Amino acid sequence: MKLLREFNVSKVPCVIVNLDDAHARLFAQALNHIHGDDDLGLRAELIREVLKTIPEQEVLAILPDTMVGLKGMATFWEGNNGRLFTKLGKSSCGQTKKSSL
Repeated sequence: MKLLREFNVSKVPCVIVNLDDAHARLFAQALNHIHGDDDLGLRAELIREVLKTIPEQEVLAILPDTMVGLKGMATFWEGNNGRLFTKLGKSSCGQTKKSSL
């Protein structure tokens, strides 16, 4: 807001959406995934929680993952793997992207 005032910008495009918590987390993950590195432990936890309320096909339509990658990410958090994976942090192992064909 400070920058907008400084540059005398009075109108800013804005989109307001009404989402439940699971969809809001899913869309936030999709937007965050566009740029930057994931904390794969946190991402695994989020995917596991989102899949409890949102069908896999809907999640796959939003995130750039494959079914195998999505299920792998969801199961990574179970048991000790989640704690270990969080400690590993921003490792890229286990990430599977859709082909852009």
